[in-house]
Amino acid sequence: MISAIFTNLTSGASSFIDFLTSLFQNVIAIFYTAPTGSETVGSLTDMGILLVTAISVGFVYMGIRWITKLIKFRA
Repeated sequence: MISAIFTNLTSGASSFIDFLTSLFQNVIAIFYTAPTGSETVGSLTDMGILLVTAISVGFVYMGIRWITKLIKFRA
C-alpha cells in the first residue's frame, strides 16, 4: 500500500519535471535557434533580437532615470 503511494508520487513528480523541461525548451525555442551540427552556431530568432533590444532600451532608460534622480537628490 505505501509502496504504491510512493510509486504514484514518484511517477507524478517525474511527469511534472518532464513537463517543466519541455516547457522550458519550447519557450527557449521562441527566442533562440540551437545549432544543428558541430560546425554551425546557434542564432537568435526575430523575437530574440526584439527581446535583446527591449532589454537594452530598458536598461538605458533605467540608467537615465537613476542619473536624473541622483542629480535631483543632490540639488
